[in-house]
Amino acid sequence: MASRRILSMPVWNREDEKFTGMIDMEDMVHLATKQDFDDIFSSKPVGDVMNMSQSDVYYPVCLDESLYNAVEIFTRGIHRVPVVNDKGQLVNIISQSTVVELLHRKADGVATYLDSTIEELRLGNEEPLTVNARDSVSTAFTKMAESSINALAIVQDDSTLAGNISCADLRGLTLEHFARLQSSVLDFVKEQSHQKQLYTCAKNNTLWEAITELAVSHVHRLWIVDEANKPIGLVSLTDIMKAILRSLSHRHQHHH
Repeated sequence: MASRRILSMPVWNREDEKFTGMIDMEDMVHLATKQDFDDIFSSKPVGDVMNMSQSDVYYPVCLDESLYNAVEIFTRGIHRVPVVNDKGQLVNIISQSTVVELLHRKADGVATYLDSTIEELRLGNEEPLTVNARDSVSTAFTKMAESSINALAIVQDDSTLAGNISCADLRGLTLEHFARLQSSVLDFVKEQSHQKQLYTCAKNNTLWEAITELAVSHVHRLWIVDEANKPIGLVSLTDIMKAILRSLSHRHQHHH
C-alpha cells in the first residue's frame, strides 16, 4: 500500500481461490496501537489484521444490483464495497467517494434534499474529537483506535482548528519513516499528509455545497466550524450516505 500510495486493497485467500476481505489504513492504525512497531509488520499475517477496524467488512454487491444497495451498506460506516460478477469474481471496488462524485455530476435524484442545510439535516451533530497540535502522532492514532474513528481535528491551545489528522496520513509511510510517529501532530501532518489544505463548512451550508466541496476537493470529511473557527462538528462521507439514503427512501415512498 505504501509503494502504491493507496489506502486499501482486497485480500486473496489461496485456499478458497477467492477474495475474502479488505485491508486498509484503519486496520494498520488498530494494529499499530496494539503492539510494538518492531515486530508488527514482519510477524502478522494479513488475515489477522484484515478488518480490525470494522470499516471495510467484506460486503460484496453484484454488477446488476442498484446503487441504492451500496449506499445502504455505506451508511453502516463501511467505506468500500467490492463489486462481483455472476461467478462471484471481483471486478471492481466502489467507495463512498465514488458515490459522492457521481451524485455531484447527476444530482437530480435527490434535488429536494440538496437545498437543506447541514443543521436542518442534523449532520455532524456530535462534538468532534480533537488532539492538541503539540501532542504526539502516536497519541493521536491511539485515540482514533480507541474511539473507532478515522480522523481527529487538530486544535491550538485556544481551541481553534489548526489541521486534520486521519488514517489516510499513513499513506506512503514505510519502516524508515516510523520515527515521524514521535513528532508533534502538526509537524507530522505538514510533512506527511497529502492534504495540504483544511476543508471546513458552516452549519448553514447546504448539503449540495458540502457534496460539491467533498467531490471537487477529493476529501473524506469537512470540519464544521463556528464564527471563531472552532470545530463544532464533522460531516463525513458516511453522513452524506445517510442523507442520500433518507432522501432516496423518502422519494421511493412517495412513488408508491
